[in-house]
Amino acid sequence: MVRVLRDANLRGANLGGARMSGCILNDAHLEEAVLTRADLIEASLANCKLHHATLTQADLRRSVLTGTDFSAADLTGADLSMATIRAN
Repeated sequence: MVRVLRDANLRGANLGGARMSGCILNDAHLEEAVLTRADLIEASLANCKLHHATLTQADLRRSVLTGTDFSAADLTGADLSMATIRAN
């Protein structure tokens, strides 16, 4: 089951521990969101805004992060193995 949340406004949302594997979150606004220990394996977060977001210990393996803005985000302990990371 693929969940699509394109261009969603999730600013400040507490998504800690959320299971969002395979979700499509392209262009979503996740500024100041808490994604601690979130499962984002193979999720697409292309062009997302993650300013000041907390992604500590988040699982981002094989995710698509093209054009994603991580400015001032906390990625301590996050797993970015095999993720696609490119600036636009």
